[in-house]
Amino acid sequence: MNEDLEDIRKEIDEIDEELIKILARRFEAVKKIGRLKKLSGENPLDIKRWEEIISSRILRGTLVNLPSEFVKKLFGVIHNLSLDIERKS
Repeated sequence: MNEDLEDIRKEIDEIDEELIKILARRFEAVKKIGRLKKLSGENPLDIKRWEEIISSRILRGTLVNLPSEFVKKLFGVIHNLSLDIERKS
């Protein structure tokens, strides 16, 4: 039984590592967007785009049985950090 538990924990660790790498890639893309918006004088916050993102992510989450409130909170955190990164880029 302990071996099974350790195997599953190892799997979770590997998944977490993938999540971290994916988030790092996402934030690199956010930096590029921030630089482009700065050059064009655009505001980092695009309400219409944010509404599109959160709606589509909640829908995608529900398709794989993730609670919509969790998806909303998760992407809220990601979005807030993205705005900070854009402002600093």
